[in-house]
Amino acid sequence: MNNTNKKYYKHVYDKVYASEDLKERILNMRENNLEKNQRFEAERKKDRKYYRRAWRVVAAVAALAVAIPPVVYAATRYWGVGDFFAMTGNTLTKEADNLIERDIAVKAKDKEMPVDFEVKEALCDRGSVSIVLQATAKEKGKYFLIGAGMMESEPVANVGIDKDMTIGEYATSKGLDLLRINHGFPDYSLFSSSSYTSDCVSVNDDTLELYLNVRKESDIKNLDVAVKCSVIGVGKGVSSTLNFKLQDKSSSEKVLYAAEGKMAIKGTKAVVTKVTMEKTEVHTYVKVYFSCPDEEEGDRISFHILDEKGKEWKLFDGMGEYLGDGKYCWDVVYDRMEFPEKCILEAYDWESDDVDRSFGQFEISKVR
Repeated sequence: MNNTNKKYYKHVYDKVYASEDLKERILNMRENNLEKNQRFEAERKKDRKYYRRAWRVVAAVAALAVAIPPVVYAATRYWGVGDFFAMTGNTLTKEADNLIERDIAVKAKDKEMPVDFEVKEALCDRGSVSIVLQATAKEKGKYFLIGAGMMESEPVANVGIDKDMTIGEYATSKGLDLLRINHGFPDYSLFSSSSYTSDCVSVNDDTLELYLNVRKESDIKNLDVAVKCSVIGVGKGVSSTLNFKLQDKSSSEKVLYAAEGKMAIKGTKAVVTKVTMEKTEVHTYVKVYFSCPDEEEGDRISFHILDEKGKEWKLFDGMGEYLGDGKYCWDVVYDRMEFPEKCILEAYDWESDDVDRSFGQFEISKVR
């Protein structure tokens, strides 16, 4: 991971409860994806229509399991979408909970696979999809299942087990072989090119809950979803794909916000041109459109929303996109909330190490 990207991830994850070692792993866990994005950036440099930045507050949920006592969750039940939301401090509304599909009944049982996979829950709204799967070792008492990116030297608490040991020490103490589980979207998937988060948490030694959250960038209501699960550590590795259908049953409402005057960002050549908010039962989606003729300057500008008292809204994730011709869109996702009559839009320099990185604030109001 290059220093610039690492600094940006650090800005986001400094607000997350975790040990310093854990934060370091979070900062490095998506190095391969970033390098891939950089190659893609070089190939598309002429028109620059690519995602400039993407970060997810929900990343490394399994590692953050230490924030909730593991004893709260009995081994006889699985972790659901709401549990993963709660672990990162986000709220799943009752209305959103009613949209969760819990009767998908899709399983992957392969003779060559030492692990069975099952889709347990899925939640879809206008802007995102969350999926919970369960990985279960076929042979009990032989394996300790962990995430693909986890290391033997890190605390076993990072996978949700309340022991003062490393993953390697824990496995050795119980005479278990490590099996690393990877999950994501295959190349042909609807979400293969989307920004997504993959996380996991241990229910017991041979059962691992897997979580995916991906941005849904279209109005498609009926989705054909494909999730690929792989087992690493057995020969060359084996994989299986779970296919299922998912419906977007959410409702949405969209509102335009504006300031009284021109929203020129102080100290830059940038100007905010439009702010839209869309709420569903699950999230509130905010898009800030702005223009900036200076490419280097424009790539540094980010935004967040504050209430009228100056308190920042509860962040879920966000990403920045260059639209071409000096135009940008800063796309941020927050906890689901009602549209305020007024709020504060703050522009800030995400690359700056200064305590005060703000370019300034604008009071914005609903456009009638």
